[in-house]
Amino acid sequence: AVGYKKCCCFDMIGNNPQQAAKVFILILIVLGAVVFGFWQMAKKNTNMQMVQVTIPEKKASATTPPFIDGAVMRVAVGSATTSAEVAQSNAKKTLGLGKHEKLDAGTGMLFVFNNPGPCPNPCSFWNKDMLFPIDIVWIRDGVVVDLYEHLPSYKEAKDFTVTPKTKVNFILEVPDGFIKTNNIKIGDTVTYEPEKN
Repeated sequence: AVGYKKCCCFDMIGNNPQQAAKVFILILIVLGAVVFGFWQMAKKNTNMQMVQVTIPEKKASATTPPFIDGAVMRVAVGSATTSAEVAQSNAKKTLGLGKHEKLDAGTGMLFVFNNPGPCPNPCSFWNKDMLFPIDIVWIRDGVVVDLYEHLPSYKEAKDFTVTPKTKVNFILEVPDGFIKTNNIKIGDTVTYEPEKN
């Protein structure tokens, strides 16, 4: 006759308390090993996350020089350097070098447009009230992107205007002849640091 037959293992456990205890202990050991494995993996993931958090903090330690009206910055363009007065506010930018009697060798004016953004396009400069000619170095993100030699004085050419070929966020006005004398060219790198007294 066809009938139901018990599985021998359950039958053995049910009838043998010692065997049941051994199986229970074996299950506990396996569960313990699984929990320990998960704990080790979680520990490694936590350590990796802590490393990832500390990396950006090291990069954030670099400081940007303060570009404020009247500050004097040491500007390196290619292999040349100059001490440039900062024009950051609209009032200071509007006046620029107008009505200045001269611009000594090794000096200039740095127009800063990086806050809140680049100089609007077109970013035209004109020679209103300029008593002497100058050179202009157009800069974007630390690279020379355009040049203009010999912006004439107002007396030479009334309301003379120049516009760069691309957007810029810094403009360096320097004495006439600076570009040629120092062999400044498009693609040269530009750096800034506060002038030390």
